[in-house]
Amino acid sequence: MKIFKHILYVSEASVAQEPSIARAVSVAENNQANLTVIDVIPAPTAGIGMLPGGHTSAEL
Repeated sequence: MKIFKHILYVSEASVAQEPSIARAVSVAENNQANLTVIDVIPAPTAGIGMLPGGHTSAEL
């Protein structure tokens, strides 16, 4: 089996996370690898919760 040194786990709220994150942790532990977890969030919509004259979502 190939040894992994760095593992990236991408989390998204619309998908069940428990089995896949458990697998990522297991693979990281077995390979003594670094595990980085990131979360995918929707892009902000301009005008909702933003101050008038502020940055647009494209600028953020």
